[in-house]
Amino acid sequence: MDTERAIEFIIEQQAKFSADIDILKGTVAGTSQNLVQLAQIVSSLANTVGKLEAEAEINRIEIREAIEILITSDENMRSFAMDMARIIKQHEARILQLEKSE
Repeated sequence: MDTERAIEFIIEQQAKFSADIDILKGTVAGTSQNLVQLAQIVSSLANTVGKLEAEAEINRIEIREAIEILITSDENMRSFAMDMARIIKQHEARILQLEKSE
């Protein structure tokens, strides 16, 4: 009798062990699939970040060029304003001379 119980116990344990192994195989397969998907997502994100980095560099260059243009425009406007002030003073002086000579 004890031998029969021992045999039954061993058979039950083997069945549980086999069922547990099947569960683990399914879990490992699911985890492997998740890892593949995660690797694809990471790869896609890396590509996207690379594209964004390139676009950011282009934008940085364009912004720098625009700033340089604005600086040049500002310098030109100051020069223009100074020239206009000088011309106005010259015309005012001429007008005063003409008024005095009349």
